[in-house]
Amino acid sequence: MCARRREKSSIKPKDIPDLNKVLQDFIKSNNMEKGLYNSNIITVWNEIVGEKFAGISSAFKYADRILYVKIESSVWRNEFHYIEKDIINRYNERFKSEVVRKILVY
Repeated sequence: MCARRREKSSIKPKDIPDLNKVLQDFIKSNNMEKGLYNSNIITVWNEIVGEKFAGISSAFKYADRILYVKIESSVWRNEFHYIEKDIINRYNERFKSEVVRKILVY
């Protein structure tokens, strides 16, 4: 068996750009910021509301600080109104700004 020779690369670690910066620049230059931000708000729904409530509900749209949520049963829709303000507060604390102003239930 022949041992492979390790060739030295001409690229040094300090020459490699920061991946985070490259991705941020790409997202900005392609006007993708709003879409990614909106999708992130929807995807954290299960985390925000907890396992029990996530099993019977789902966030499906976010626009103009309004989160649209589908809840399976009328009983749970009624229950939701008692915890709505708490969920809004959790979102706003998580994102450190007023990202959710209102939740509309379907």
